[in-house]
Amino acid sequence: MKDVLRYTTIFENSKLTSGTKTMLDALKQNGYKEVAIKNTFKDGAVYKGINTNFETPNGQVFELQFHTPESFNVKQNINHVLYEEARLPSTPKEISDVLIDKMRENSSKIPNPPNVSDIK
Repeated sequence: MKDVLRYTTIFENSKLTSGTKTMLDALKQNGYKEVAIKNTFKDGAVYKGINTNFETPNGQVFELQFHTPESFNVKQNINHVLYEEARLPSTPKEISDVLIDKMRENSSKIPNPPNVSDIK
């Protein structure tokens, strides 16, 4: 479980790419090991954000998410309840598919930050 300890950083849309790069570089320079980076700021995504996992110098793994105010709002306040219902084993597949389509529609309204595809 790599998200037991989770932090979120929010940058304005125009500063997300540069701010994220600066923070990632600072973590590495201070002895934190990059475990994973997943950038889902892509057209058609159900979820838009940058999720990273890092390991501290003493071995603790944590998640650090990067969002814009818009992507955080959709994730936290609009799509989260849909996500929770869609992933329940008791939710029929056809209902889950409708919920996922609605999450994708909600996320499609979030503008991708400039040069965000540079973060891989």
